[in-house]
Amino acid sequence: MLFLAEALINQGVNVGLWCSSHSRMDELADSFSRLGKVFRLEYKNTYDYSLRSIRYLLPKTVEGLKAAIDNFRPDVIHLNKQNLEDGLDLVKALDKLNIPYVTTIHITQTQKALGALLGGLRDTLSRRILQQSKSLKWITISSNRFLDFSKFLMNNPERIIFIPNGVKLENIEGAVPKKEMKKRMNVPEDNLIAITVGRLEQQKDPFKFIDWAEKCLRANDKLRFYWIGDGRLRNEFEEKIKKLSLSNSIICLGWKRDVKPFYALADIYVHTARFEGLPFSLLEAMSWGLPCVVTDWRFCSGIYYK
Repeated sequence: MLFLAEALINQGVNVGLWCSSHSRMDELADSFSRLGKVFRLEYKNTYDYSLRSIRYLLPKTVEGLKAAIDNFRPDVIHLNKQNLEDGLDLVKALDKLNIPYVTTIHITQTQKALGALLGGLRDTLSRRILQQSKSLKWITISSNRFLDFSKFLMNNPERIIFIPNGVKLENIEGAVPKKEMKKRMNVPEDNLIAITVGRLEQQKDPFKFIDWAEKCLRANDKLRFYWIGDGRLRNEFEEKIKKLSLSNSIICLGWKRDVKPFYALADIYVHTARFEGLPFSLLEAMSWGLPCVVTDWRFCSGIYYK
């Protein structure tokens, strides 16, 4: 969202952000505030409901959305959706407004394919709402996601386009030297560092990260593994590390606002996700020239690196 906002500003466009008042959105809202106006209202996201998109079978009004839009008076709206069933209430709310909008969907794998509870029903509901929506364009973030969504939507394929995710190429020469970072982190100079940047959630499979790290440490104890991120699985994640007596070798650093020093520290990047769209953290690692080890995603996107 920040990259998009900056690019639009460079084209002479005024930008604004509407997002939830939930604390998970604090960092985005704070960062965006230097670029444009931010509207924050109470909003419960799809993945915070135990029934997920099935909740949308009941009437649901997004309070305050129209007031914020009337205040900012946009010419066009961009709706940013994580997955197929995410934010269906926002789709329905925008359909009632006489303002053109486009929608980006990052993860287009179906809930049924991912083995989710009542996945088929949730997919049917999502498909029905998305097919009826007035979104001018559906933006997917890779060629595979484009093909997935075209098959899922089953109508108006000309409305679907793909614009690959991308990240800024960092000035690596200006980064903190690896030797200095190791000293700051109290890491022996002869240790190799593996990192992951991501949420501690089921999708990212942090326990596979532990399994991989444990196997590597059996072969070479001069390794150190860092997970940079937070989430609902953090306590369980750290408990498993303690039970394996690997707390000195596998370390959870929690969420960091600036992860650049850790890319500078790393020798290798590890990505254990069960499924993905086109992850920014992996693109960032590649932009730093790090070799990357990833899971064999059954639903993998194409990755572009220049």
